[in-house]
Amino acid sequence: MKQFFNKEKNVKIFIFLIAIIYFLSLTSNLYLYEDNANYIILAKSLSTGQGYTRIHHLDNVPHLKFPPVLPLLLTPFYLLFGMNFLALKIVPLITGIFSFYLIYLLFKRESTPKIAFITMMLTAFNPFIFIFSHSIMTEIPYLFFSLLVLLTFTKYKKEKKKFGFYFFLLTSLLVISIFTRPMGISLLVAIGFYYFIDSCYSKKFICNIKKIIYLMIIPFIFIISWVFRGLVLAKDYVVDQHLGIGAYKSTFFLKDFLDPALGSMNLGEFITRFFVNVYQYSGAILLNDFQKIGLHSFSFFIPLVILLGTIFWIFVTIGFIKKFNKKSLLPFYILTYLFVILIDAWVTIRYLIPIIPFLIYYFVCGLQISIKKIFPKPLSKKMFLSIIMLITILSALGCVTEIVRQQREPYYQNEWYDFYQMSVWIEDNIQEGVFTSKKCATFYVWTNKKCSYHPLTADQSIMLNFLKIDRIDYIIVDNFSYNTAQRYLQPMIEKNKEHFQLIHQIGQTKLYKVKNKGS
Repeated sequence: MKQFFNKEKNVKIFIFLIAIIYFLSLTSNLYLYEDNANYIILAKSLSTGQGYTRIHHLDNVPHLKFPPVLPLLLTPFYLLFGMNFLALKIVPLITGIFSFYLIYLLFKRESTPKIAFITMMLTAFNPFIFIFSHSIMTEIPYLFFSLLVLLTFTKYKKEKKKFGFYFFLLTSLLVISIFTRPMGISLLVAIGFYYFIDSCYSKKFICNIKKIIYLMIIPFIFIISWVFRGLVLAKDYVVDQHLGIGAYKSTFFLKDFLDPALGSMNLGEFITRFFVNVYQYSGAILLNDFQKIGLHSFSFFIPLVILLGTIFWIFVTIGFIKKFNKKSLLPFYILTYLFVILIDAWVTIRYLIPIIPFLIYYFVCGLQISIKKIFPKPLSKKMFLSIIMLITILSALGCVTEIVRQQREPYYQNEWYDFYQMSVWIEDNIQEGVFTSKKCATFYVWTNKKCSYHPLTADQSIMLNFLKIDRIDYIIVDNFSYNTAQRYLQPMIEKNKEHFQLIHQIGQTKLYKVKNKGS
């Protein structure tokens, strides 16, 4: 068995088989996150020579929020295939498949080939990794680049030259990671923590400070340049919360970023958010996401899901403590990353995607260590492998469920189905006009019609003024669960009926024509 895990040929065969499954299960469906539509639009704007702009907006204003690495990676595919979702999904798919091999290499260094293979296998069969490998999102490309950073860092530490090959490779990968997802900054912070702890165990304080400064110079030049670009352009173009360079920062401290009128949090509320997020990530968040991948039965076993989530994190903690290695960057990165998402305003499985392989690794280690402590050697080995096989089978079933779900028609369900059907109707029946919606990017990708995000405010004078400034002709009042359209658009329409005309309705999704734009 040990020989099997030690042979990289077997690892590559496994990855090749996984790649076949991943490729064969590709569909042309657009995954239902507004962000992926934004990345497609940015790739289109770059491909058509319009710069890094929001071409779905009436005035093609500069885009200041999402970092450019994924749009740049998508650009060649857009040039070749146009608005072909199947082709554009090749980018996350390829980076996902290569990530599996990097996972094996990384954890082979951190532990044993056996643990590395198990971690890679459970990652490849993880339903959420599967979903995001088939989505035009940044999570999987970021995972790929962050793994490269961790692997390159081990080489950099051994490099004798201050500015050798691995120094420039590492700093370049740090820049790419940060400009794939802003959370890449956690890699920089982790490196700082690593060298600080290293200073506590050795007399290298000055030397380590120099290393931190050297490693941060190039990334900070790019970061400052990006921020400066945003500050210069924002003063002329900021018309809503989606445009500003401070979009991430401004929503971070809000009580509810979907209802800015509630204001910012105080210290007590900020601490409360931390513990609420701990609870959410311990298992509660998985309920909705299990339903999304078709495992509806879990909704009837809420305590069971919370219990399983808690058990998972207990083993992760045990594995983390037992496998903590001050000479490795990995634990410092995980702690930094987890701390940030536990104080963030938005709780979502998306934030866990880039660290799922690391959590699986610590879980597997914690499980193995715990079983060895409780049971004698021959039995503990069989129990460990049996549990791993059971988890693998359940994970694979989750992937199969997702494959079946993606092949179903219609793919878009509930309020998304209504919104999609409304978009189709608009494309077929309305030739010209500017729209407003909470899902402007997705609407544009489906219809190729201009759309502006409406402000999140209950102040009707601001809303009516927005209709004037952005020359809005049509309003889409959707029925999404976060209810911003019902909270902000519908009351304005009801109180100013003379300005609006209902021209079409699908389910609870309504389309209004603006007869008099706030005058």
